[in-house]
Amino acid sequence: MNVRQDAAMLTSDSITIMWDVPTSDGGSPITKYTIEHTQVGSAAVNVVVNDVANRKYQFINLAASTSNSFKVTATNAVGNSA
Repeated sequence: MNVRQDAAMLTSDSITIMWDVPTSDGGSPITKYTIEHTQVGSAAVNVVVNDVANRKYQFINLAASTSNSFKVTATNAVGNSA
């Protein structure tokens, strides 16, 4: 799934990410999106479940001068996206 940042919503301690609808839903509507956030070098994973109608999420209070990784997974009756 294509995840990108909203450059207009980027600050020194926050970021807003957006993503596209999957190209295929396997014939079943998407019911939720799960977002995984990891600070590079950390084993901790922050998991957020997002409303299916909103393909955007803002992370706040991020540590300055650190790299972060984001992964979005779509879920429906068929299962989770890759």
